[in-house]
Amino acid sequence: MAEDKQNNARVAKNAVALTLRMIVVTIVGLYTSRVVFNQLGDINYGIYGVVGGILGFMSFLTASMSGATSRFITYEIGVGNDNKINEIFNSSFLIHSAIALIVILVGETFGVWFLNNILVIPPERLNAAWWVFQFSIISSAISITQVPYTAVIMAYEKMNIYAYFEIFNVTAKLIIVYLLSISHFDKLVTYSFLLLIVSTIMAFSYRLYCRHTFTITKLKMAHNYDTVKSMLSFSGMDLYGNISVTLNNQGLTYAINIFFGVIYNAAVNLASTVNGMLLSLTTNIAIAFRPQIIKQYAQGNIKAMENVMCNSVKFTLISMALLAVPCFIEADFILRLWLGTVPSYSVEFLRIIIIQSFFPIINNVCNTAIHANGDIKALTYINGTIFLILPVIIFVAFHFGASALWGYGIEISGMIAIVISAVLIIKKLIPLFYIVKFVYTIILSFSIIILSVIPTTMVHLLLEEGLLRVVSVSIIYILFSSAGCWFLILSKDNRIWLKSKVNKLIREVCLIRR
Repeated sequence: MAEDKQNNARVAKNAVALTLRMIVVTIVGLYTSRVVFNQLGDINYGIYGVVGGILGFMSFLTASMSGATSRFITYEIGVGNDNKINEIFNSSFLIHSAIALIVILVGETFGVWFLNNILVIPPERLNAAWWVFQFSIISSAISITQVPYTAVIMAYEKMNIYAYFEIFNVTAKLIIVYLLSISHFDKLVTYSFLLLIVSTIMAFSYRLYCRHTFTITKLKMAHNYDTVKSMLSFSGMDLYGNISVTLNNQGLTYAINIFFGVIYNAAVNLASTVNGMLLSLTTNIAIAFRPQIIKQYAQGNIKAMENVMCNSVKFTLISMALLAVPCFIEADFILRLWLGTVPSYSVEFLRIIIIQSFFPIINNVCNTAIHANGDIKALTYINGTIFLILPVIIFVAFHFGASALWGYGIEISGMIAIVISAVLIIKKLIPLFYIVKFVYTIILSFSIIILSVIPTTMVHLLLEEGLLRVVSVSIIYILFSSAGCWFLILSKDNRIWLKSKVNKLIREVCLIRR
């Protein structure tokens, strides 16, 4: 019990640190995105989104090895084997360096050909697009070799350090916005170059911190090739699934570009930017829970792992909804308030992308448990195939005249199937896992979200459009969903812990006033 309370306290502390980071990132991100959009214009903004994502099709390599690195390091921390952790780190760095070289080679060959021959880009902007792509290649290579260092920070649950670095990152982007506004060079090329500089500084800052904090990040010339082989074997099993996810993500983006043009890409990019900021909260909470899921499994505490998974799902879903539901209801006004002039279709894209984003939250929790077990064949081949089929269906639908929004509708249907599959896979791999409790937690969380929408929508319909309505809608939704969480979601221990923290905060405030 004492250990569980300590783990819960650590998760709560990490979630708070990451949430504070998210608030800063969201506020700054909304401002910088607006300025960047206004500086670049919708054409350049759409080009940046589609060209900057060309190397996204290579992300399956990074995703596979990133998942393997995080899983192996976190598992060995749970076991308590420091020597093995150092072997894993060195093996991971070697593999990621090789991946970075592959990305550079593929980018300069196939990537350049794809840019010049497949993408729909205005001829007068092709040269600028080429420079954006070159900066993207360099940035990707640096980011890939950074993965082992980030995995160490996450595995040791140093979320406050991660939060500080990310706050520095968004602060640097404020400087980019200023430099972009006074630049006399091509705005698109300047923006891409400045982002490369910031990402380089961030990568080497992470490395310096890890080198001075964790002895296990000391690089060695000699490598344990058995460890390399083990990690490659694990990531190899995960490779098909990650290729499928990558093709799924990029397939929808390029299908929209090919059938509808860069104006639609600009609208999707803006909607995805807003949704990404909303998701950053839930991502932060999920990050705080992830190491505990793997460590509890490594120690054989299946009941504790199950509790962590349930807490992760319910807190991430509800937290996402606190921001997403008001944004969904007031999407038109929020985008106009943020941008001034809203590109066509942005409101519709934002709303459907918000709906879609709830399902990956559940899937990521399930994937963490499956990765902790280590047997990922079923996850890779079953769910990977579903991901792979979806863009094919989308291309066919667009060919026969379906609107761009239908692409996301197809994605939502596929994600529901993937979540169901992942839950069943967990039960097969971990027989002691209580599937009914986990599914009940998901259903209950969605029930609270949906029921809280009813009074919120009534307020939306009764009031005139404006900032007052946005605030009122947000407050009403927060009040009703919080009440539902208090009585239905939070356990007795959760309520006792929350009451103690609130009472402690009140006492501290009273002491300060005295």
